[in-house]
Amino acid sequence: MNVVETLEARYLPLLNQTAARLGEKHPTFKVTVGSGSVGGATTFQGHSVYLEAFRPDSADPEPNCLALEICVRDLPGTPMLCSLDVAWGGDGIPPTDGLDLLPVDVVFAPDVLRIIDGALPRLEDYFDRCLCDWETAYAQST
Repeated sequence: MNVVETLEARYLPLLNQTAARLGEKHPTFKVTVGSGSVGGATTFQGHSVYLEAFRPDSADPEPNCLALEICVRDLPGTPMLCSLDVAWGGDGIPPTDGLDLLPVDVVFAPDVLRIIDGALPRLEDYFDRCLCDWETAYAQST
């Protein structure tokens, strides 16, 4: 099983649908979907599929971004699902905590897709709630 191809084929379309829905609901944010390698110059050697939101006109102390991430590591060896979360970017003051639904890394096997499938609705709902909290804490006009 090619882990990257599996993640992209299965989850990018779903994340794109979520991005369109959330972009309409939260017009002050730019909501995008992406996929790319991470840790290429390290032993991490991973890949991430993500949904990200930011405000083009944000200013301190507002957060710089929010991301829903599905990440695998150790692609040349035994691939591991290592992130299944909603997390704030490193800059600014987030109005709420992030959400991590993966307490330990899991070997990427077919049953991992069921773990991701089961977690995705909760992650998407939490991402939406974080955007609502962001809008409340750092109000902007549309």
